[in-house]
Amino acid sequence: MKEELYDFNDVVEFANQITSAANQDDVLSNFAFFIFSKFNPEFIAVILQNGENYTNPDIKLFKESSLRDNNIKLKTVFPIIEYFNRVEFNQLSYEDFKADFKDGDTIVELEKINPDFIVPVKTARSISGLFVIGKKKDKSKYEITEIQEISHASRFTSIALENSNLYKIATMDETTHFYSYQHFKNKLKDDILRAKRYNEKLSLIIFDLENLDKISESYGTLYKESLVRIISNRINKLTRVVDFSARYNDYRFSMILPSTSGNEALMVAKRLYDIIDENKIDGLDLDQNIKITIGIAQYDREHVETAKDIIRCANNALNKSKLEKNKKVCIGSYC
Repeated sequence: MKEELYDFNDVVEFANQITSAANQDDVLSNFAFFIFSKFNPEFIAVILQNGENYTNPDIKLFKESSLRDNNIKLKTVFPIIEYFNRVEFNQLSYEDFKADFKDGDTIVELEKINPDFIVPVKTARSISGLFVIGKKKDKSKYEITEIQEISHASRFTSIALENSNLYKIATMDETTHFYSYQHFKNKLKDDILRAKRYNEKLSLIIFDLENLDKISESYGTLYKESLVRIISNRINKLTRVVDFSARYNDYRFSMILPSTSGNEALMVAKRLYDIIDENKIDGLDLDQNIKITIGIAQYDREHVETAKDIIRCANNALNKSKLEKNKKVCIGSYC
């Protein structure tokens, strides 16, 4: 039987686009746009392993290329990964999958969205999740060549997702999921160039969490890092998508705030201060108080030529806030 073929050029062009995307969300958005523009399904769902953990998988649902809320409540992705490690399918109709798959909890959740077929998130290294493709909006059946094309696009997307995860590991602090100091310097350099070129606002916050050394001595390093993780989770919830948080070292952190004036950054700094209860954090009673001191620098095109200039200003403001007992937040000046 002669194998049906499709024009591979579209998938190659798509693969070239997603290889430049270092962020997982950008990879998935490009994948969704490609599939919706060519095949117009009712939805696309992506179920991904959450880091090294099988529990609480990351689930994204796209409709008309846009990310939407979903009510899929999978507790674990392990049965899916185990199944596709055992079988050799590159894609599978949902009905065949349902008949052969043994985990009833997963089937109950997938039934909520009524899939047409599924493709594993699969590379040469591992299987980490599932692409779930909805039925066509016009109710027609997928042609064999269309399923092949979606399967190949899914494979390239799987590789791009794996690369984005490796990039994340290389550039992010494991405890906080903030970016590394080196990545922070590169990003700040780019944002300064952008602010200069387009005359945009830009602010930088540098802050210290005080007494972490004493807490580490009293409770141990793992306890200290657990505390830092709780605080960083709170910070991540208050930041915008465009904001950029980084970890300098054990106790010093920074935030790049694009399109933000010094006074607007001051409001962010006050929220930072508010989310840290000095005596009790999420039920953890501490003998040593957690304190935060904050320095702010606003981009000034007359005084900022390089990233070092705005970092120096923010550090000076931070040191000033440490010296003044009743002042926990300080905006720096270049004079």
